[in-house]
Amino acid sequence: MLEIEISTECKLVIKPEKYHWILAFILSGDLEVDFCDNKRLKLIAGNYYTLNCLEFKREIRIDTSGQIMLIALTDKFMQQLLSPKIIEGISYHSSNIHLLAHGSFLNTRMQPILMDIMDDGKPDYIRRILIEAKILELLSMQLHQTNDDKTTDAFSEEDVKRLNEARQTVAANLQTPCSLIDLARRTGLNDFKLKKGFKALFGQTVFGYLNELRMETAYNYLQAGKTVGEVAELVGYKNAHHFTAAFKKKFSFLPSQVTRSNVNKPL
Repeated sequence: MLEIEISTECKLVIKPEKYHWILAFILSGDLEVDFCDNKRLKLIAGNYYTLNCLEFKREIRIDTSGQIMLIALTDKFMQQLLSPKIIEGISYHSSNIHLLAHGSFLNTRMQPILMDIMDDGKPDYIRRILIEAKILELLSMQLHQTNDDKTTDAFSEEDVKRLNEARQTVAANLQTPCSLIDLARRTGLNDFKLKKGFKALFGQTVFGYLNELRMETAYNYLQAGKTVGEVAELVGYKNAHHFTAAFKKKFSFLPSQVTRSNVNKPL
């Protein structure tokens, strides 16, 4: 975790000792990194970038104060985890650095995982186990994304923009969610591109994403002290019993237990 406080533009040089698979999460701030072929990659706050490289000696230009989370995994670790065939399919070729996947982590399954990693309220021996488990979960999402990127080749830049608009529309309408037909009409996508593209870009169906976001939002509301009935209404459930059943299916405990004992979400 890099927390950078600056008053003027500066440069940071990062040089790991050996080949790494690097997961970079830009929590805040504006920065650019030398990439390859004399190009610079602008790293945007709220986005993640997954890099595979022979060596990663890179100069990063930083314009403002900010926070970056970097997770570096060694080649030895990756080879123990994955088969040689998979490694060959995703690793570098002629370039010594390769951008495998990137996108927004905001309002996705990645965001609560990052929050869990940054939570230092647990004993060290528990925290280490938690961090290792969460990193593996993030890595699995990245591998899934690199596979899905092949599918998204069929979608134009305009399609991707509209799919992001669809996700934002879902997130902004938890109480009164759109039907798939309405969502397609609002974003100018046909039914096929909406369903296929949403799954390919974000790793979830439209309604899977809606349910995930409802449950995460509900948990936060409950921690803030709102009643189960209030929360059910806020996240779009007309029937509190239906909300309770969905919440228990997601977290394996009742919503009332969050307000009573501040129970933690399962890992």
